[in-house]
Amino acid sequence: MVENLIYIAKIISTHGIKGEFKIFTFLDKPTSIVNYKKLFDENGDEINAINKARIHKKNIVIGSILNISTKASAANLLGRKIYISKEELNKTKENEYYYNELIKLKVEDEDGNFIGEIINVYNFGAGNVIEIKKHSNSETFMLPFDKSFFPKVILGEKIIVSLPIV
Repeated sequence: MVENLIYIAKIISTHGIKGEFKIFTFLDKPTSIVNYKKLFDENGDEINAINKARIHKKNIVIGSILNISTKASAANLLGRKIYISKEELNKTKENEYYYNELIKLKVEDEDGNFIGEIINVYNFGAGNVIEIKKHSNSETFMLPFDKSFFPKVILGEKIIVSLPIV
């Protein structure tokens, strides 16, 4: 079950005295966290759904959970990571991927030579960047995730084919 979960948010601090807390989300629309009726913790155990959320800052919402009405109760949730089931994700369009689909994929050049493995995907504001751990040593490097560097993505085979790195 745990391998079927997607990390979408983390409770980062309390807010006020009525049991609200700040949640950092990885969602395109942070307030959409209330649309997920089944949330899970890192052990795969179901947790109470977030019933209210309002924007605080870019990816941070102020939220609440039923039966949490004091700052002390909310403080017990600090640091908790929030997950959803993969089945709740919307279908992607062609040439569109969820980060979790890319992480751990093998990276090969166009001749089939193994280069390494994707260890993370970032977006610093100018597009997605793939971090790759080299097979030959423990060094990592980053490349923009676009067609010029990654002309072919084969998710079913868990391989990304990239242009040769000079």
